[in-house]
Amino acid sequence: LDAGILFELKKKHGSIFQTEIKGSEIVFKELTFSEFDKVAAYKSTEGISSADAEDEIIRASVVYPEDFDLNKFPPGAISSLAEQIV
Repeated sequence: LDAGILFELKKKHGSIFQTEIKGSEIVFKELTFSEFDKVAAYKSTEGISSADAEDEIIRASVVYPEDFDLNKFPPGAISSLAEQIV
């Protein structure tokens, strides 16, 4: 990942982390307390699956690529990414 992009992401989001999934580089930020609370409330909603909660975690955290598409990755990879974030 280009150093200039990383610098801009750090400037905008503070602490960021990198990982790779199926050859794609992913950058994510830490969840804020309010984002974490929102995910926790979402998880406790009746009819919401753990996969839905993982999707919310990823939507709140992934900052690069900006057009990150959950549907391009297998469910296990998404679960692993959500676990890394939390």
